Amino acid sequence: MGKEIKYMDIKEFREKGYLQEVNRRFLHPLGLALEIIIDETGTEKLGGIWDYRDDGEGIYYDLKNSDEQRINKFKRNRNFIDSELKIIGDGRLKKLGFVIEPINEEFYVFKACTDFIENITKNITNKCDIENFVDSFDLNGNKLLHNDIDVLKHLNALAMNQTLNNSNSEQVDKYFALLKTINEIINERI
Repeated sequence: MGKEIKYMDIKEFREKGYLQEVNRRFLHPLGLALEIIIDETGTEKLGGIWDYRDDGEGIYYDLKNSDEQRINKFKRNRNFIDSELKIIGDGRLKKLGFVIEPINEEFYVFKACTDFIENITKNITNKCDIENFVDSFDLNGNKLLHNDIDVLKHLNALAMNQTLNNSNSEQVDKYFALLKTINEIINERI
């Protein structure tokens, strides 16, 4: 994220379908809706949040009772947002390792794995150390790393990356040894 905050024009936000999809995909199922107000000069600005959380139906666009022109506009907007999410999401995944930022429990495992791999060159790590490290996580409900095999595969990918990007032959040897041990543990656990 850059230092200078950039702002999107609210009219563009509405016309390109961002408002529609934020409401349809996220806020409406919660009984909420973000509104845009168009003043007498035609300037558009964010209004408030409609709150129908206590209503059993909540809020919806009632597309099943809409004409073909309205439905086609909704489809175009949805397709545009899906395309944007794919393009921008792919970039985020490459740069950050995620599309939707994980919260503590999920991110903690990734951070711990990265730290573990980075420290491998300072400490001799044996099979038991690796198994204890992998088994130390409570992965219940973790949406990114579901089990010990996923953690081992993530460690494997990090170690492979270090191997390929390292010019110090002694460290490369340690990473190769680590890769061999991780693969051995994976094969035993599958």
